Amino acid sequence: MGKEITIEWDWMKEAQFSSIQALHIADEAVLWDLDAAGKNNYMVEITFFDGKLFDTVGYGKAYRKDVKLRLLLLSETSAGTS
Repeated sequence: MGKEITIEWDWMKEAQFSSIQALHIADEAVLWDLDAAGKNNYMVEITFFDGKLFDTVGYGKAYRKDVKLRLLLLSETSAGTS
């Protein structure tokens, strides 16, 4: 463990960005499912999170673009029952 990985998105809805940003600001280890299938769960620390605000004119919904998230892998956790 101790490896850092970077995840990037071209676009992210503001609500999703705000949720991840709250985890980053809390500065605590969080459980992260890296494959969205429940098989690779890790305790991670969010070491970097940023994205440029992109306000969609006429739609009233803000997005973030060029979003980057860096995770420090602290430990692998049990995937539970299969």
